[in-house]
This record gives sequence, C-alpha cells and structure tokens, in this order.
Amino acid sequence: MQNLNLKPDEKSPDLILVNSCIVTESAFRKTRKKCQSLRRKFGDTHLIVFGCAAKIYHEKCKEIADYICRDYLEVGDLLSELEIDSRQSLSKRTLTAAPAAESLAGDSARELIPNSQFPNFPEGRTRKLIKIQSGCDNFCSFCLVCLARGRSQSRSRKEILDEILRAEDIGFKEIVITGTNIAAFACQKTTDFKSSKFSDLIFEILEKTKIPRIRFSSLYLQYLDKDFFELIKNKRICDHFHLSLQHTENLILKKMNRPYSQEDIRDICQKIREIRPNSCLAADIIVGFPYETEEIFRNLTIELETLPLNRIHVFPFSPREGTKASEFPLINEKVIKKRAATLQKIARKKWDDFLQINSDKTHEVLFETESFGHSTNYFPVTVKGGNFRNEIMKVKGLSCCLGKLKKNEKSVI
Repeated sequence: MQNLNLKPDEKSPDLILVNSCIVTESAFRKTRKKCQSLRRKFGDTHLIVFGCAAKIYHEKCKEIADYICRDYLEVGDLLSELEIDSRQSLSKRTLTAAPAAESLAGDSARELIPNSQFPNFPEGRTRKLIKIQSGCDNFCSFCLVCLARGRSQSRSRKEILDEILRAEDIGFKEIVITGTNIAAFACQKTTDFKSSKFSDLIFEILEKTKIPRIRFSSLYLQYLDKDFFELIKNKRICDHFHLSLQHTENLILKKMNRPYSQEDIRDICQKIREIRPNSCLAADIIVGFPYETEEIFRNLTIELETLPLNRIHVFPFSPREGTKASEFPLINEKVIKKRAATLQKIARKKWDDFLQINSDKTHEVLFETESFGHSTNYFPVTVKGGNFRNEIMKVKGLSCCLGKLKKNEKSVI
C-alpha cells in the first residue's frame, strides 16, 4: 500500500479491502452485510474480499465483491498491478482480478510469512501480535479452518525471535503469541500432539528476549504437557489462558473429533489454577451441537458452573457446508437459542464474579491508552488523570473498571 502511495481515505476511497471470516455462519453473514453496505455507500469503488470466506465461499463472494483473493499475499500481487494516475487515484482500467482459488493445493507450497512481507510496526501501540504458525490438520467435525487455512505451517524460531527483538527495541511491553493452533508449533501434523515444540519455543523466547509480558491466544488442550505447566510458572507469562474446549461432555467431544475428555478438561483447569491461582481461565463453548440431548445439555451447564472458568464465550452451533457435522441430525434453532441464553447467563455470572474478586487487588497494568489498560490476567482498569500509555504500573483496583495508581509505585521491568 505504501509503495503505491495509497493512503487511508474514509470519505471517498478508490479501494476497499475486506478481510473475511468463516469461523461461524454469523461471521460470513456479517462479511456479506458489510460489503453490501460499503457498496451502497461508495458505489463503484473497487471492493476486494480476501481471507477464509474468499477461499471457501468463492462463488458467494463474487456476488458481493469485484475481486477475490485468498490471502494478503494475493492482495499484494493484485495491488502490484495497479497504476496510479497523476491525481494519486486508482486507474480503474488497469485493475485485473487475481486468480481465484478453486482449490487450496497451492497454499501448502506458499511460504507462511516471508520476511519481506513484515509490515512496519505501527506507532503508539503497546501490544504486538506475533504469529508463529498457521493452519491445522485436526479436522474437527464442525470446522472449516482446515480447508480455509490449509495444513499447519510453522515459522522458523529465528524469524519469530527477530520479530520479538524488533518489537522490544521499539518499546513494546507485551507480545501475544498467535496462530491458528499455536500449541501445535513445529508439528509436522497437528494430530501428532507429542511432536509439539511450543513450550521449547516459549522457553527460548524467555531466555533470549526481555519483553516483560508474553500472552497466549487460544490453546488446544491436547498439547498441554508437563513442559507447559513448568513454563507457566514464569511470571512473564500472563496468567490469562484461553482454552479451546468447545464442549465438556465426552459423547459430544467425540462427535466433534476433539481428542480429549471431560476428565482432561478438569485436570488441566485444576493444574493451571494451582500454578497461577489468580489466572483468568477463558473457554469457547459450542451449544446445540448435534446429539446434544436435554440430559447432555444439563450436564454441560453443571460442568460449566463447576469448572474454575472465569470467562465463557458461547457460540450457538451453525452447520458449515463441507463439514462432517453438517451431515449430522440438527437440533431445532429455537432450542439452540434457548440453550445459548442459559449458558450466557452462566458466563455473565462467572465474569462478574471474576471482576468482583479482582476489584480490591493490586494489579500490574499495561496501559494501552492514556488511562486504560489490562492486568496480566486481563482485568480491565481505568484510572483518572495522567498519561500512562505503554507504561506498566501497579494499580489498586477499586471497581471492575476503575483503579487507582499506588503512590510512587511502578513495576520493575
């Protein structure tokens, strides 16, 4: 974009990029609705849709966009064909569509994130996302990610460390380890759980960098071994763990093709809580999955109330064309909606309890704005007065979102 002298313009853009998602059916509906809204607002402006929906729902995306790209690399290829006229606007006669993906065979041959594609780090940010891998081979019965992202590919340790060291030099205080299935780092196949080198990578990051805070995105349980539990004893690891559970009942887990049991869930949650007692434990839960009887749902609600979770993200099941689960007998949508409301009530209660418990504790907060930030366990804090952007300060929480700086105290970083 910078090489083409293109600049953001929200009033009369020549080009609009839409990064699409298909994690849920709702996500794709939002993509479609957004594109339709943009088309009404900006008329014949070039509209490019890329990402997962562009790969899987290619024909559907043709209805809402001018050009379809599988990923940001293809977007770059397309943009490189643009010509800029003397007024620095796009010459529409020169814009040609990038080849659309009918299959994903080419994805496995593409380099995951070439060094030359690293964007410049944005100014004024406090938290840097570090992508360590992409793709997944697990083929959960409800999921299209394996088709959209392709097989698992991991970046080299050197690339990852170099990016973190760059972020550290610029002044970032926190990194978030991201990817499709981060705990499967370095697995040739993500189904080969024991070949994961995730903990080894994080130990190396701890040894070779000084970044104060390391946060993890979603974690799949089957990779969390004794090395992981040793790893999280390090206080530079944020005590905020998002677990990709999806369900707690064994029959449903089996139908989902999730390779762990209810007993594994209990064990892992308990171990994390013992090692990092103030942790925020979060989880994704799909409700209304096929074969979820009334009895199974009741057991699910009891289990979620019992587990030491603090935040639950509830997703009503929606069948995705092309997945095995779409062939299963479906539950009535009204039943799913009612069950989702029940779980959301449990989720609100757990989150409110977490906020209340943390409200009178002292937290080390990384300020993302002048006055707002998060603790290591993702407790939200707002303070009055001063400008603390990108500072880690000790804060005494007075309420769920209002804290007070402790006088003359600052964390050692």
